[in-house]
Order: sequence, then C-alpha cells, then structure tokens
Amino acid sequence: MDNNKTTVTAKEIVAVLLSHVLENHTDMTYGDLSRAIVQTFHHGVPMWHIMSKSLGEIEEACKTLNLPSLPVMVIDEATKRPAKIWYDKFDALYPDLAGLTSNKKRDTAKEKVLSCSDWSKLYNYYNSDEVTPSPQATEDLKFQRYVEGAKTSSEQLSLEAAKNMSARKRCLEIKGTACSICGFDSEKLYGIPGIIEVHHLSPSPDGEEPAANPITDLIPVCPNCHRIIHSKESGIYTPQEVKAMLGAK
Repeated sequence: MDNNKTTVTAKEIVAVLLSHVLENHTDMTYGDLSRAIVQTFHHGVPMWHIMSKSLGEIEEACKTLNLPSLPVMVIDEATKRPAKIWYDKFDALYPDLAGLTSNKKRDTAKEKVLSCSDWSKLYNYYNSDEVTPSPQATEDLKFQRYVEGAKTSSEQLSLEAAKNMSARKRCLEIKGTACSICGFDSEKLYGIPGIIEVHHLSPSPDGEEPAANPITDLIPVCPNCHRIIHSKESGIYTPQEVKAMLGAK
C-alpha cells in the first residue's frame, strides 16, 4: 500500500475523533478511527503506525492548550487500551504522573476527556485558517435562530430549527458563536448573544437536510454571510468564496 495515500493529518484525526467522543462518550479503536477517516475524508485506509505521529502531535497540542489527553481515547482492539506509544508520550509530558500504574494513567486521562465539554481551543488550533470563534455557547442561547437557508415564514423557521438540533447545538459549543466567515459576534458588538445561524456545508439539493456531523459538516455563520452563501443562482457559494468576496472589498 502506498503510504502517501494513507497519511492522515492531526487535523483530520481531531475532526473525526473529537466528534465521536462528544457524541458517543466512549473510546475508539484504531481500526474504527481509520474507517471513519476514510468515510469522512475519502482517502486510503491509514494504518495505526502512520497515525501515531499525528496522535503524538495532538497529545502535545492538548498539553499546550491545557486540555485533557484526547489521544487516550484511541485504543487497541485486542487489549482495549492505548498503544504503548501513548504511555511513553504521557510520561514525557506529565513526569509528575509517571509513577502511576498504567491503568491509573489511562483511567485518569480518560475521565478528564469525558468530563471536558469545551474543546474549542483544540478545534481552533487545527483550523487556523478560520476566524477564531467566541467562547463556548451557553445554554441560554436562543436556538430557534439557528436555521439553514432563507425562509419565508415563522412556520418554516421553526421546522428548520428543529432539524439536527443536537448537532447544531454541539457545533456552536465546539466552534463558538462568531461567524466563521467574517467574524461577526453579536454579543461583542451589540451585547446580545445568539444572533448566529448554522450552515450545512453540503446541503441536499432536494431541500431535505441530511444528518450532520457537528465538526465536519456544520459551521456557524452570521445571517448576512448565510444569505450570501445561498444567493447563488445555481447551487451555493462556499465559505471560502464568500471570504474572497470580503477580501476583494
């Protein structure tokens, strides 16, 4: 197998692994992670030893950002434990915990991952080309404003807001409530939170919205940028195209 076709980046692993952990609250085998990466990013199946370098990079990023060790959630299918390389990296980064037993290291790290609800710093770290979003969305945000596309009646707005609500909410919790295209933040500018919408990057042409992965499929956008995205005569503009329009001005 050509290794060039199976190389995966830390950004791809974070997108797939973080989504799985947040939605399922459980770990993921190397095999399942490989298959999920193929399904999401459409390239060759990455072998575990090819992913290990990127997992080590993610471990260092988590340490730098003062976040729990996300890579602890990747386990060997036979042993149901992280690979030895994770323990070696953990000991190097956390020498004060090196004296713990292997089980204690794993259980402690895993508990911290599962109790962490704000991974926006890690998301931003691996998506530096996007506008850095505001802090984690709070529970009192008015989610009825998070709609897909321009609507003509309150009934349609309510219908759209009900679709994929959990995925939309999770998208905003992870990516924040600032527009990922222009950076508009209603709370910072007006003192009013929640003026934000969620855009599906690959909407269905028949108008029916498909199931959405909150990390790979959805982004927060302001009403203005969202309307521009959907203003194309045929199809939609990509977020990058709308950013280019703003840059041209």
